[in-house]
Amino acid sequence: NNIELDFYQYFDINLYRIQLQWIRTGTIAASLGDEERFNLNKHYNSTVQLINETLVFHQYPNSHTPIIENITNYDPLPFDVFFTDLSLNSEMSNFSSYFYQKKIFFGEGGARKPDYLYKNNSNSNETNYDNMPYCLILSRHLTLAPGQTIYLRYAFGVVIADDSRNFVYKYRKSNYTNNIISALQAESVYFHIDPSDQLNITNEMSYVFQREMNWHSTVLIQSTIYNEYFNVHLIPQGSAYLYLHGLDGAPRDLVLTSIVVNYLKPKLSKDILILIMSQQNSTTGQLPYSFAGNGMIADALGLHAKPSDLDIYFLWGLTEYISATGDTKFLFDTVQFYCSHQLNASNNTCNNGTVLEHAKLSYYHLITFIGIGESGLLKISDGDWDDGIVVSTCISPFGIKNLLSYKLTKEYGESIPNTQQALYVLPLISSIVKTVDEKFASQLLSHINSLKQALKKQFNGYYFNRAIFKNIFNKSVILSDLNLQA
Repeated sequence: NNIELDFYQYFDINLYRIQLQWIRTGTIAASLGDEERFNLNKHYNSTVQLINETLVFHQYPNSHTPIIENITNYDPLPFDVFFTDLSLNSEMSNFSSYFYQKKIFFGEGGARKPDYLYKNNSNSNETNYDNMPYCLILSRHLTLAPGQTIYLRYAFGVVIADDSRNFVYKYRKSNYTNNIISALQAESVYFHIDPSDQLNITNEMSYVFQREMNWHSTVLIQSTIYNEYFNVHLIPQGSAYLYLHGLDGAPRDLVLTSIVVNYLKPKLSKDILILIMSQQNSTTGQLPYSFAGNGMIADALGLHAKPSDLDIYFLWGLTEYISATGDTKFLFDTVQFYCSHQLNASNNTCNNGTVLEHAKLSYYHLITFIGIGESGLLKISDGDWDDGIVVSTCISPFGIKNLLSYKLTKEYGESIPNTQQALYVLPLISSIVKTVDEKFASQLLSHINSLKQALKKQFNGYYFNRAIFKNIFNKSVILSDLNLQA
């Protein structure tokens, strides 16, 4: 006999806004921070509508909402959340009902015994005034014959507020699954062995390499998000930086991603470089440690106010992009410098500059503001790729024993990794720009020989030292640490 049943597909809405919060350690700080973020929903009025067989959750401003154009520590323009049934076809009827009030559908019974199903609650979907009372539920009445299989497909996602959701309806076509598979195969990364390499790679190993390359490249690209303020796509740094503290960065992390993305989606890599340049100070050339919310840049309460390695990473990322794509025209594209009420207008005007001019200013900042120390190495400032190395070493047993000075190290300390990376990157970027600006190409090489000689002196017979710190008497203290985190 046939079986009659009602199927309910449920997605929750529990918006939790990413807001910049530097203090997140410990239960109390985390709980207070979570509550503050959740309460940002009170700055908006919410609605749920059924539009073209799609449930759409939308938030619109009220009197507490910040002006969209202003820089804030969270994104003031929330995305719409949508949920649609992709199973619409001639063999099955459309969904029979929908719900968007948790209290009405679940009530006291919760997910195990929803009140609507067991107590015949009315599906009025009337509004209540809890902070986030909404959910998205679509139900469908099904008739199953013995041995019959029915496939149900749904789409749940977000779009820019008030943007069309029509793009999702093409997925209702019965043959679209095969089209998706074909498209993914066309965009996949394939493992290739050059026969001339004579590598001992078995078929089993090739399969593993291919599987892992496909998986990681797909997951990486699927991490892409859109930043409305800077009008670019990017792959966020994520982890505790983003999901706990509510910030993204540092540029070094973005560059490491962009180098890989050059070979997957070059336009995305280009966007990441544009994002970095869009945060550059037009006078000093400094790149910020991180960015957050709606156009805000942040420096960890001053702890990372002057990172010393970001210029090198940006120039490296630019080199890799042009080398991989051959897109030298990018050097003449125009990108606006950072412009914010947070910075003194006389120090940072809202200027535009070509990519080449951004690169020149970045090198100027590296040599002039970061500078070269008395040992001939690039300085460390408040941190290099290990952005906490200065403060953590100064307060460590090693730092206390050697009377290390945090202030003097920030001003006069030197970094071996910065110097090593500059020796790798600067000749590369010089070769890239030589055809368009010989003078700048020559400048990029002007310190190479002296940096090489200074670096050689830091080899201790087994490995290179890590950094040069300063004690309270401004005397040099060598940190020779093999700890990779250092």
